[in-house]
Amino acid sequence: MFLNYTNIIIVSKRKDIIYCAQTYLSNIIPVNVASELTSECDYIISLIIYDCSYATLSDFEKLKNNFSKARLSKIIFIIPIETPPEIKRVVSEISRFVMPYPCKKNYLTKYIKTFLSENMQEVTYNSIKKAATSGVYNKVVNSLFGSSEAMSKLKREIMNYAGFDSTLLLCGESGTGKSTIARLIHQLSARKNGNFVGINSSVISNNLADAALFGAVEGAYTDCKGQQGFFQDAEGGTLFFDEISSTSLEFQSKLLTVLDSGEFYKVGSHSKIKANVRAIFATNEDLEVKMLEGLFRRDLYYRISANIIRIPPLRERRCDIVEIAKEIAKSRGKVFTEQALSKLEEYSWPGNVRQLEQCIERAEFFSNGNVIDEDNIIF
Repeated sequence: MFLNYTNIIIVSKRKDIIYCAQTYLSNIIPVNVASELTSECDYIISLIIYDCSYATLSDFEKLKNNFSKARLSKIIFIIPIETPPEIKRVVSEISRFVMPYPCKKNYLTKYIKTFLSENMQEVTYNSIKKAATSGVYNKVVNSLFGSSEAMSKLKREIMNYAGFDSTLLLCGESGTGKSTIARLIHQLSARKNGNFVGINSSVISNNLADAALFGAVEGAYTDCKGQQGFFQDAEGGTLFFDEISSTSLEFQSKLLTVLDSGEFYKVGSHSKIKANVRAIFATNEDLEVKMLEGLFRRDLYYRISANIIRIPPLRERRCDIVEIAKEIAKSRGKVFTEQALSKLEEYSWPGNVRQLEQCIERAEFFSNGNVIDEDNIIF
């Protein structure tokens, strides 16, 4: 059965991509090479699927020069595993909608349906309104205050990715609020009624990884009374893997298997269980460097890095420091003197927002009344 949308352009030479689209989607317009794609079209375009396999940097420059921002927002880029880093960087500047290749057979179709679904956008905006009125939104975004250009971009990306169900990687230094952002995306998504399960990946040992992730049946090992794993705990919701860079290659292999197949087995069982979760990963290290050092699996990296949110450190958005500090102090019934705010703004904050929160908590202890002065602030 065809899914009817207004014209969808596919820029690709790969027969499997074109065949998949033509099998499930109507109004397909194949374009063999990127140079044939121009802005002078006499028909309405719902979506452009752009295969980066044969594209060059000059092709992307033409895209940015020839297409309006509105048209660029309708592009899904397909990124093969072997795509050079410089191409990936340019792609991330043009669109936040990126799909890995190769992928499962019907993944492209599902991704397109999600992209074009008006209902998904409606769910997103309704979720935001409901969260805001219920107080959940304010509680979750305490560390997302700031009106800098970097923070505005980050908030737009959070809104965009909340409406999609794809795997997501959050990159940022310690203390930038990766777990807060992951929880916010969950609260604003269609999975908000499911559980949000956060995992500190670094503390799971290899010998317990299978039982922790997938669960175990009674008698599977000594004294085992049966248990659910994280994937079942997060059924219908979101599974957040923090510090994924700290995991072993063995752990990464187990994780890759379930991400690729969408299925898993409990320890001691031969019955498959479908994995119905959205996986969000976070790292404070450069995974490409870890990969080159042989400490992170290349195939897992490409599996989870198709969609990335990069969270800027506090020192790169100094204009937000005062606003964030005021909000934190306000929640504690405190106010700053101008001298105290100047002292906060001049500091580099290597521990980011987490360090700022701890600093204010410490200053509160030394302050008199509800006023925090510069002498109360100790770094």
